[in-house]
Amino acid sequence: VVEFLTAFKVADNSILPKKYCFPRPGWYEYKNELYFIDPRGNFSTASEGLDLRDLFVDDKNQTAKYLIEQGNIDNFKAIYDEVIKKSPLARFFLALSVVVPLLKICDCRNFAIHLYGTTTSGKTTLMKVASSLVGNPSMVRSFNTTKNALNRLALDRFDFPFYVDEKQSADKNLRENLMEFIYTTCNGQSKERCNRDGSLQPSIDGRTIIFTNGETPLISDNATGGAFTRLLQIQLQNKIFDSDDCKRIWQYVGNNYGFIFPRIIEEYFNAGFDNIRKKFADLKKNLEKSTADISEQYRDILALAVIGDIFLNKVIADVEFNQAQDSALAMAAKVSKLIPTRADISDASREIDCVLNFISRYQKYFIGALSDSADVPKEY
Repeated sequence: VVEFLTAFKVADNSILPKKYCFPRPGWYEYKNELYFIDPRGNFSTASEGLDLRDLFVDDKNQTAKYLIEQGNIDNFKAIYDEVIKKSPLARFFLALSVVVPLLKICDCRNFAIHLYGTTTSGKTTLMKVASSLVGNPSMVRSFNTTKNALNRLALDRFDFPFYVDEKQSADKNLRENLMEFIYTTCNGQSKERCNRDGSLQPSIDGRTIIFTNGETPLISDNATGGAFTRLLQIQLQNKIFDSDDCKRIWQYVGNNYGFIFPRIIEEYFNAGFDNIRKKFADLKKNLEKSTADISEQYRDILALAVIGDIFLNKVIADVEFNQAQDSALAMAAKVSKLIPTRADISDASREIDCVLNFISRYQKYFIGALSDSADVPKEY
């Protein structure tokens, strides 16, 4: 072994083939050029540089193991045309799933989307079909885990969407710390930790969108306004899919997944990132007129969803750009009616509502003068 290592040391390294191993899939920068590393295919803005065939991801990475392809795109076209298109909210969810890599390109902050409503409304089914665009749907995780495990899983999903199903399965400790989880992940940086010798572990930076669901809101109404700038909660008024469509989707995702996302990434590179940034800015201005009552953060989410929907329809059916954009804007207009307004997430407005609700509940104590012997509730 010593002789071999000695010979290796003095060998001409130029004749040895070079392979580059990355700790996780996603964005990397090398000599001012961007690379997107994915086990199914790598992409780069560089005309020359690293050979894309020599780039691969550490096979121990938790995200990479789900980035596999099975089935064919024709099966997805049928599901999308006959089932997904009937629901603007489903299109919105799928569009945001494929737009995660553009958070870096458009300089958007991380955020979370939470859908809540009664059981059998199609929430889990939607999460499964959305994740099938990215990879194996088993990448959807459960809230039945610990706070530290959930934080670590989210960090591992940077540059890819992170799906967590069924909030009600979380234990008491996790439920009490969900706001901390949202803040930590949306800050886009891992918690600073030390090694046993006292040295700092390398931090992980990146961007993701967290997709969650449950029967109740992820955070309560008395959370601060800062929480709502990072989290968009949408209450389901109706079922997303009927029972027959749910069955069809579950049959589909069992054998078809993972082939849409790499094609979307390729289309992003083909379109040019400067063009995408310009389109994002234009869409925000366009949406500002029709969605003046919602916050800028939520408007950014709508603009991202429009871009994702445009490219998704490009990949699925090669829809002409203007036609795809008109359809995507119509979808965004319908979804915007489900999004909380500025007043809904304003700290001042919610505090006023709390006071008014209290007065309404105990109005007899606010009519006329209160006597010294009045039986006033402790809250008052």
